[in-house]
Amino acid sequence: MGSGHGITLNCHQQGQGLKKIKAGAINWQPEMPEGEDETSLLKHKEDIINELKKHHPDESVIRKKMSLTFALGRKDINGKMRIADIIRSWPALQSISAVII
Repeated sequence: MGSGHGITLNCHQQGQGLKKIKAGAINWQPEMPEGEDETSLLKHKEDIINELKKHHPDESVIRKKMSLTFALGRKDINGKMRIADIIRSWPALQSISAVII
């Protein structure tokens, strides 16, 4: 396997065009979904936590909101949070159905 393997990302910075990164890039940060900002994503995260507190949580709601908040969760990971703190902050990560989208 040569050094040509990697993931191609479309960079939005002027003049960069396509950029190839190696698989497993640790500090990769996805953009927030269109129409969302950090405040709205924090609300979605709160909705996930509240849904998980229910006796019968709606897994489709949890999966949808986990997908929406992926960029926010990735920001926490890039911020060097401890794994235990990430799990406490994102309890749905303990559910395989919420992680596999």
